[in-house]
Amino acid sequence: MEQLLYRRQFLISEQEEEIAGSFSHCVFNKRHVYCHSDLACQQVAVGTRSVMLFGYIIDYRYPMFNDKELLLKYLEESVDSHGFIKNTFPSGGRWALFYSDENDSLIFNDATGMRQVYYNSGSKLLIASSEMLLARVLGVQRSARVQSEFVQQIKHADATWFPNTATNYDEIKCLIPNTYYHITTRNVSRFWPQQRLNMVFRDSVNMLHEILQKTPAALATRYRDYILGTTSGADSRLTIGYFKNYGTVPFYIYTIRNSKLSHNSKDIEIPAKLAQHMAMQHLVIEHYEHQDAQFRDIYRANNANFKPTYFEMAYNMFCEYPQQYLSVQSVMNEIARQRYAYVPYIPDVHDVKHFTDYGHLAFAHNEISEWIVGPRRVQKHMNLRVEDLFFMEQRMGRWNSTNRSDWDMIQEVFEPWNNRLIWLIAMSVHPKHKKHVDNDIYKALFALSWPGHNEVEIHRGHEVNYRKYRFRKALSKLKREILRRG
Repeated sequence: MEQLLYRRQFLISEQEEEIAGSFSHCVFNKRHVYCHSDLACQQVAVGTRSVMLFGYIIDYRYPMFNDKELLLKYLEESVDSHGFIKNTFPSGGRWALFYSDENDSLIFNDATGMRQVYYNSGSKLLIASSEMLLARVLGVQRSARVQSEFVQQIKHADATWFPNTATNYDEIKCLIPNTYYHITTRNVSRFWPQQRLNMVFRDSVNMLHEILQKTPAALATRYRDYILGTTSGADSRLTIGYFKNYGTVPFYIYTIRNSKLSHNSKDIEIPAKLAQHMAMQHLVIEHYEHQDAQFRDIYRANNANFKPTYFEMAYNMFCEYPQQYLSVQSVMNEIARQRYAYVPYIPDVHDVKHFTDYGHLAFAHNEISEWIVGPRRVQKHMNLRVEDLFFMEQRMGRWNSTNRSDWDMIQEVFEPWNNRLIWLIAMSVHPKHKKHVDNDIYKALFALSWPGHNEVEIHRGHEVNYRKYRFRKALSKLKREILRRG
């Protein structure tokens, strides 16, 4: 149990700290760095430039490179921080990189912030991968304002996720994806996206196929044992196809049976049929009605917001998940489908805040007003949609990444689509190809990777009513314009 406290977390400080749990200590770029024993950490240097890796990083172009070889290549093929950051754009994995040279010292993370980064907004330099670890070292308490204006206003605890850089603590901010934290100046800067890809649909699909096709071999350089999280839908089926046909090591699939699922549920029955069809093992993580009190206490110490359903699944996995296995998951490939209906005008904060479940709250309005400034510039100069950037940086970067971090005490995870190049390709595809159910990208990728993917039924899920969404947004915009003109 003691090993679970702040498992797979790291901390960076200007001074030595006392941290509970199993942490190693080193000095990098004159800063004290603490890494949990179950978090891989790597230092690489070329001349006066150096980088420290927290987690693991892969590149489909160099599938046989290990972490050190890959980082050395990125350093050797760049002359400054901007070049180094750009070299990581095709990188997958789950990582944060602490880069240092004679002019710069900064930290940034993977495409959707799966390896989270938090920083102290006060005068003391403190950076961590967990707001709870950072709050413990800082000795701060949860903000009464945030609790009353936001957390306590959310009706469903499982839906709790914070917009923009906000956290439970006034003194702690979250580094959103596509930005870096400048350690010397304490400023945050956006570095991505830098361009739009102008390709015909077939070329876009072929490029996605090439990356996904080569990803399993690159992952096998880091992990020889992995297990694929599988439901009844197309997202996990697409991932299984690439690992089935292009993987270099054997794997099997698993499904978590939470309290809302029975053994007759589609998300249990269909993966079982699929495993039987492929002569593969299917592990069902069973649901436990009662949870260990000590585990509950450590879970609360690790996680800022207690989500009952996620806690139950975490305990189920604590009891039954094979700890030596990397968990391959399929959530982020939804960028290939319209998660939000596109509107025929530049979205303003009134539109974007409705992408959340708490858009009516002033707290969310203020945070999204601050966030949307950068994405508006991106839409204007590169014609990349604010909706997609919201999905990447907020819904995936804050909601999904927080949920994955909640389970750091149980498993390490991998998302094949957690890659900036993949997201740029998908974001550059015309919306007509990205319908939520009848999706051209999925159909084309299945045709290339696994034509027989539907020999076992796929649960289609829900259809998004884009027309209703656009009408509601247009009506809202018209109403605001009438009120503005008096």
